[in-house]
Amino acid sequence: GKQLKVFILLTLTVFISSYFYFRDFGFYEDDYYHITLYLKITFTELVSFIGIRITNWFQGHPFAFFPSLFTYLAMKTGGVPMLYIFSFLILSLNAFLFYKLLKKIKPGSEIFAVSGALMFILFPANTTKILLTYSFTMQLALTFFIAACLFYLSERKVLSYIFILFSLFLYEPVFMVFFGIPLLKIRNTENRGRVFLKHTGIMLSILIITFIVRNMMGEARISGMLNNFSGFAKDVFSGIVSGPLTVFKNLARTPF
Repeated sequence: GKQLKVFILLTLTVFISSYFYFRDFGFYEDDYYHITLYLKITFTELVSFIGIRITNWFQGHPFAFFPSLFTYLAMKTGGVPMLYIFSFLILSLNAFLFYKLLKKIKPGSEIFAVSGALMFILFPANTTKILLTYSFTMQLALTFFIAACLFYLSERKVLSYIFILFSLFLYEPVFMVFFGIPLLKIRNTENRGRVFLKHTGIMLSILIITFIVRNMMGEARISGMLNNFSGFAKDVFSGIVSGPLTVFKNLARTPF
């Protein structure tokens, strides 16, 4: 059907644009540490490591064990090229989920959904797509985020909050975007404020509980934030303002 054709188009675009020479890829930037560290990990060590990550919340990310898990599976099945196949599959899945999300937002426009999904794949400001560390953390966080959006827009809100919590356990900035998801759903102006306040309350509750747990664990990043809150607030504001401006600037300049 139509969705299968779209899926094939998106996966081919991902493969040709980013993974065509995957057999020749090696390790780059953060991958030298976050991936090579697990090349010879045993099953027993993997299980122990996953348990430590989940219980110790290193840097507040209890789901940050995925690089070790995918590395272990790749080394058992196909070596380094298999790592990039896993990366390719994650990005392809995200592109198709993003297509489904755009279809939810604007059901009557196939062009809107397909072109948006292609932009998701080819977005020139994102130069880290093929990095394995990025794929197994930030891209997976995006998987949880897009799934959460789809669940929310389908009125399966309990599942949506579970999945957005999963994204928080991997990469915090993705979680923050979910604050605005009701804006894609609400059509009735009369109920907009009540729905948005309820959603904001749930999101803040998740953040506060997570913050308390991380603080009780004595996590260094939380301690540093509390000791220098003004600096933390400045960095957050800078990221919110300068980040998007830089991205749009690069997007506008790329065709020329």
